[in-house]
Amino acid sequence: MARPNAIRRTAHLIESGWQSCVFGVAGAALACVSLRRRVAFLAAHRGRVRLDYAPEDIWMSASCPKELGRAKACAKEPETVAWLQKHLRSGDSFFDVGANVGAYTLIAARLVGPTGQVVAFEPGAPTFGALVRNVGMNRIANVVALPMALSDADGLVELRYPSDLPGETVCSTSEIPEMVSHCLSFRLDRAIESLGLRCPKLLKIDTDGFEEAVLAGAPCLLANPDLKGVLFEGYPGAPEAAAVVARLRAAGFAEEVVVSRGAGRVANFIFGRV
Repeated sequence: MARPNAIRRTAHLIESGWQSCVFGVAGAALACVSLRRRVAFLAAHRGRVRLDYAPEDIWMSASCPKELGRAKACAKEPETVAWLQKHLRSGDSFFDVGANVGAYTLIAARLVGPTGQVVAFEPGAPTFGALVRNVGMNRIANVVALPMALSDADGLVELRYPSDLPGETVCSTSEIPEMVSHCLSFRLDRAIESLGLRCPKLLKIDTDGFEEAVLAGAPCLLANPDLKGVLFEGYPGAPEAAAVVARLRAAGFAEEVVVSRGAGRVANFIFGRV
């Protein structure tokens, strides 16, 4: 009897072979037409997939594997969706810092309704393009998408990309990038004041280890009683996560729940104002 691993490998080889044949035929057909018509074909057949959010029909672009994976955001982080559903009401404001392609931005936009506001911060250029495309695809008018980074100082920051596909921005200098770009970085307090943004009821931060720097640039926001909850991603026991926890506690927030993905993996820390 064949072992499960052998069966999976065989199935993978068959799938890869079939895919190569299909792509080969399609590529040969496209090679027979002009570049302009090839571009038009790709634009007309850009994929989209439904977000796994049962209460609403929300659609997302699916032009690469990373984007396709983001369509399963609710299954990946049910606690994030539950947190949004529990606290956000019509007319509320929500900040999504490190919004990526916008799965949670889109859910929050539906929850706060047309009188509410969602501000999505995403500095990565390819990812920001996908975020804006997803907002437009769903005809959502209450999202303010901003192509900026947030930190403890104003200036320029370097972003490194292992590829030019959406969802691939990294901040670590240890990565060997395929491409590098720069973007504007602001303190969150300054962004709120300069742009006339409403104080959020909830603040979500997912910035790959730079969460503490984001909060260091937002002392006024943390002191505002209208901010009721903060969710951030971090590694339990890591100094970066401990610094964020300490700052939130000092600002009057208490830890409500920590949802881990397993030993050595990232977790969601959810805090509420005491």
